[in-house]
Amino acid sequence: MLKQWGVKKTGPFGAILLMLTLFLLACGSSPISREISSFTPAPTSQPTTPTTPPTTTPITPTTPTTPTTNAPTTTTSASTTPTTTTPTTTPTPTPTPTPPTTTTPTTTPTPTPPTTTTPTTTPTTTSAPPEDPITCDAGYELTNEVCVEINALIVDKNLRSIYQEDAHLYFDSFNNLGAFQGSNYWYDGFPTPSDGMLFPNNFPVLTTQFTIEANVFFRADDFRTTQVIIGNDQKPGKNKNDEDRPPTIVIDDEHQIWYGFGYCDPTVVDECNDDGQSQIRFQVDNAITPSTWHHVAFTFENTELRLYINGVMVHSGNVPAGVTPHPVAISKLGKWFLGKIDDVRIWNVARTETEINNAMTEPLQGNETGLVAYYTMETTPDFKIKDMSANDYHATMVDTEIRSEFFNPPEHDCPIPQGSNQCPYPTINTALEAVTAGERIYVKEGRYSEFVKAWKLNHIDQDSETEFQIAPTPNPAIILEGQNDQVKIDGTV
Repeated sequence: MLKQWGVKKTGPFGAILLMLTLFLLACGSSPISREISSFTPAPTSQPTTPTTPPTTTPITPTTPTTPTTNAPTTTTSASTTPTTTTPTTTPTPTPTPTPPTTTTPTTTPTPTPPTTTTPTTTPTTTSAPPEDPITCDAGYELTNEVCVEINALIVDKNLRSIYQEDAHLYFDSFNNLGAFQGSNYWYDGFPTPSDGMLFPNNFPVLTTQFTIEANVFFRADDFRTTQVIIGNDQKPGKNKNDEDRPPTIVIDDEHQIWYGFGYCDPTVVDECNDDGQSQIRFQVDNAITPSTWHHVAFTFENTELRLYINGVMVHSGNVPAGVTPHPVAISKLGKWFLGKIDDVRIWNVARTETEINNAMTEPLQGNETGLVAYYTMETTPDFKIKDMSANDYHATMVDTEIRSEFFNPPEHDCPIPQGSNQCPYPTINTALEAVTAGERIYVKEGRYSEFVKAWKLNHIDQDSETEFQIAPTPNPAIILEGQNDQVKIDGTV
């Protein structure tokens, strides 16, 4: 075989190398065979003296691995022309052994947990998160990012307990169903109040000496200039000489007080039963002012009548000796009266100025000498005005109602209601008495058991004779506002 290929005998090493080459070519393509097949011995033109080949370490053939891809296979073809190849002194390059390819077994990929995307923060100035909106407490509102007290008259029944209370009898131009009592004009009305307090039928007649006291707060009205504080149901006309009149106190023309009584001349036989009419009545100017509490007292003893305002005697007058009031009892407190009356005291003795002063602001015990009846406007279980004396002359209300004055000592933080959060009005009606045109009433939540009513609220005064045909210009509106839907009014508006 060696002769056929024309290769000189080169010794055992050459035979081994040739056999290894042929073996690799027969086994197909591999990294090693590819390197060897690409090697071509350099041709020589003349024989050379053989040299000892360099000592090389035989390469142990490795078991070829099955290729994973169809790589092209390099094939060496035999030449038809005999060629003599003579090795040169150039050492045969030893191919670098390529480590066998290790087939990595295919494994099922491990699921990769989802990647949480972290928001990328823009490298700019980070603005502060928005603050919660400012919420103000009831009775306050937000102004320039600050909670300030609202501009309103605040009503809060929940703070009623911070005040002391004094009940009074309230008179207006409405009956107990809220209907107006009087004649209505197109822009005004002529009130003829039905309100009053009736003394019992067995109330005693005041005769030779007596004292009548009451705390009075009246409202002026152009169409109700004459208002009776106490007396009977007779008309209190200026020119009437009705003898059938008990001791009476009347307010007239907003500042005057009349006081007196009808009488019978004792020198005339049976005068009290004839058609003659006699009465004594004194008129005192500038004695009283509207919308202010006054203590009014009328005394009679022997022949002298006296009028006291706030404990000070402002007038006195005389009657003929032996004259006494007509024998008819006081029957009514308040006739055509608009306002409030409280602390009514009726005596069958003439109280002195000192006695009046010392007791007019203090409660009575009810058992004082000469005390006939004493009304603090408390009620009995059957809702009569209770007589606090020992005589039980309980009275009856007619279209009136019991309301309260709220107060505290002067040194208190809230001496009177002021319409603030600290000193609110405890009732809606007290706020209505104080409100003026264009103001706002803010009612905090709660249940208000009131008969809410007001006469001439936001009224415009006009001269009834010269401006009757001129429509008045409306005042700014008064706003009544509830805190929320938890404001409940049990009575009538």
